[in-house]
Amino acid sequence: MSAPNLYDAVAYPGFAQAQTHPDRLSTIAALFGLAAAPSERCRVLEVGCGDGRNLIAMASALPASTFAGFDLAAQPIAAGSDVVARLGLKNVSLTRRDLMTVGAEIGTFDYVIAHGFYAWVPRPVQDRLLALCREVLAPGGIAYVSYNAYPGCRLREMLRDMMMFQLRGVDDPANRVAQAKAFIDFVRRGAPEDADYGARLTAEMERLVRQSPGTMFHDLLGGIYSPAYFHEFMAHAGAHALQYLGEADFLEMDEENLPPEAVDRLRAFGPDRIVEKEQLMDFLKLRVFRQTLLCRDSIALRRAPASEDLGRIHVATRAHPVTTPTGSVEYRTARGASMATDSPVLRTLMGRLESAWPGSLPFAELSGLFAGAAEAAQMLIRLYGSAMVDLHPSAPRFVLRAGATPSVSALVRVQIEQGPLVTNRLHADVKVDGDAARELVRRLDGTRDRPALLRDLAAAGQALSPESLEKGLGQLARLALLLS
Repeated sequence: MSAPNLYDAVAYPGFAQAQTHPDRLSTIAALFGLAAAPSERCRVLEVGCGDGRNLIAMASALPASTFAGFDLAAQPIAAGSDVVARLGLKNVSLTRRDLMTVGAEIGTFDYVIAHGFYAWVPRPVQDRLLALCREVLAPGGIAYVSYNAYPGCRLREMLRDMMMFQLRGVDDPANRVAQAKAFIDFVRRGAPEDADYGARLTAEMERLVRQSPGTMFHDLLGGIYSPAYFHEFMAHAGAHALQYLGEADFLEMDEENLPPEAVDRLRAFGPDRIVEKEQLMDFLKLRVFRQTLLCRDSIALRRAPASEDLGRIHVATRAHPVTTPTGSVEYRTARGASMATDSPVLRTLMGRLESAWPGSLPFAELSGLFAGAAEAAQMLIRLYGSAMVDLHPSAPRFVLRAGATPSVSALVRVQIEQGPLVTNRLHADVKVDGDAARELVRRLDGTRDRPALLRDLAAAGQALSPESLEKGLGQLARLALLLS
């Protein structure tokens, strides 16, 4: 009898991964001259899809596209398939399959996703993953492969070695996680004052103590943990006739925040030395994780985005202004990105985008703030590279104000029964706070007007005033959840 699959024994938390969405991937591709399939009509395959939360959210929002996912673990596939059945989705399938037996018969895809897979499987499975990407990718297709990277993971590897020493003879999953967390917390607290662990390593220990049990068990305490240097990964991809397109987080390709000497050296690399440039950036940033995009090596790419690439792009920002003691305005995001500026043009740009959030504005509307489209494109790409703005290939698939009979997606109404975390139309998991808000979400199926909502909420023990209802609907709109 074969050993039970550990992902059946210990659940791995599923999330919507915004960086894997065709919207994101096609946007990055467009900036480098690759016309990828539009998300509204595309074919997506996810390898190691778990419970399918990532794919199901895409399928729910993109009914004219098709989605397929497979995983070796039976329990997550069963759980995800139950959600698919409850939603009545016909454009997504989740199956239990072994990657080593999957071939071109599975079909052709515009996007292949392998998130959190490559660095946690043996070399033959890694090889089969890249071979499958080459076999099933459409001519202009994109493969997304994420993996733990060196040199940053050397620090994490050291902590893993410490924990694995403590876990000798400990087999029970829950006990392994508990002992690992307790031990690394002991090391953090018990080190002598003159021990030079450094802020980065100390922060990593604190992060591990807070990590969810399922994530720690599979990501760090499993039998296989194989980070790779970027140049090694690209050599492996190149052996399968795949080339580097970019990173799913565009900011990871940005060098402007580095010291001038480093910037000058990085900019000296030509487009034919992009792998060397990216590897040097990993050394400079102590990169821990990569989300690399690949395409066929027969495609001619260009490394300098042009204004025509942004012609149909929509722009959004998550940044908020903060006035500094000097009187200048600094814009900050929840992810820690910041930009201080005294430029009236930039302040006008950011003000318009902030007012539009969570919606976006078309590039054509914003380019009028600048001397021309080329200047506008250059500035917006710089802001995108510093994570101050987001770029989207189309207008939002949600509304900014509640209509007469407000609604959220059927997916959100199913997810709210399991907990407060739901997937919005920006393909991000957001939290719906409070019993009243959750009861409201349950009733937003598009059949109730405001009097009906107030009446049904009162019957459920959540009596609201009309003003409170409007406030609640406004909060859901700001979370990019409302469809009407």
